[in-house]
Amino acid sequence: MLEKDRRIASALRAVCAFALTGALVLSTGCAGVVAASPAETAAQTATSQAPSADLRSLQEHAFAETTRVEDITDQVASLADVGAYAGEPGVYLNNNNPVFSDDDLAQPYGTEAYGELDRLGRCTGAFAVAGPETEPTQKRGSISGIHPSGWQQAAYPDLGLDHLYERSHLIAHCLTAEDANERNLMTGTGYMNQGVMQTLEQKMDRYIDATDGHLLVQVTPVFHGDELVARGVQMQGYSLEDAGASICFNVYLHNVQPGVSIDYATGSSAPEQEAASLASTDPAPAEAADEAATAAVAQQAPAHHQETAHHEEAAAHHEQACSYVLNTNTHKFHYASCSSVHRMKDKNKSYVETTRSEVIAAGYTPCGNCCP
Repeated sequence: MLEKDRRIASALRAVCAFALTGALVLSTGCAGVVAASPAETAAQTATSQAPSADLRSLQEHAFAETTRVEDITDQVASLADVGAYAGEPGVYLNNNNPVFSDDDLAQPYGTEAYGELDRLGRCTGAFAVAGPETEPTQKRGSISGIHPSGWQQAAYPDLGLDHLYERSHLIAHCLTAEDANERNLMTGTGYMNQGVMQTLEQKMDRYIDATDGHLLVQVTPVFHGDELVARGVQMQGYSLEDAGASICFNVYLHNVQPGVSIDYATGSSAPEQEAASLASTDPAPAEAADEAATAAVAQQAPAHHQETAHHEEAAAHHEQACSYVLNTNTHKFHYASCSSVHRMKDKNKSYVETTRSEVIAAGYTPCGNCCP
């Protein structure tokens, strides 16, 4: 374990999160190119508004021929475009192409990095270069002593659920042998944890076992404001030795449980038909719309399925006082749960509780990843 601890400590100093600034989009990597030269990257950026036929072909290959999941058919450009849960467990992001930086690609085999818990005790993200050296060599230990943020266990026998929540690993134990690591465990539903998330984890595990190859893996929980339970997770994976031919994905998975309404602010829950009693479940504040509009929204979709991607709700939320982390060096601002935050130097971090417009008025621009 000493060697592993050294790798983790080193990675926490060095590993780069997937902020869009300076990141390498692996739309070409999935078809055989791991990284472009600076000049090539600049040329790709310059032509990104009008992709060539070759680039479109590569993107289509990444979406259609690599790591897909039958249960997911929809795709959106980015996290900001993710809509409400509508029956599918998640959506593909960025044409199913992962986004990793040059620093991520340069990390040595065996690297593991787990973001620090934020001020609310929430996990913030995990990154690994997984391979044979990170896989477990013994049975998984107990994780029952960990109580992630928002952990309010409940059972719904009428729905066949003897438990609602599971201690969901960001990066699976089968990939990095992490047991009771509070920075790698979140409050997740069985629907998410044992569904597509597990399917992708098993695909990656089988790839390593079959090839002794290595994978870039990154999982980031997506919280809304100060909510204690994540709305979902972004999962990204990329097989290194074959440049994404076997594993290449970028998905968002909804942290929901059909038939159950979750109050993401606290973790409390109720049968879906009692959702109206969970007033705080709707991320849009009551004053954001008049009573008629609120009633119409409630009729069209369960409150706990409302997502921050709706522009009206987002605008209302932005004018509430919220917790942000300012990067005084880059003049970007982030949600505290953003995976970029744990990579900032402490001297560049500034925690504020204010409105979005006031932060922008102070000269800061929103992070392109967490879209605060």
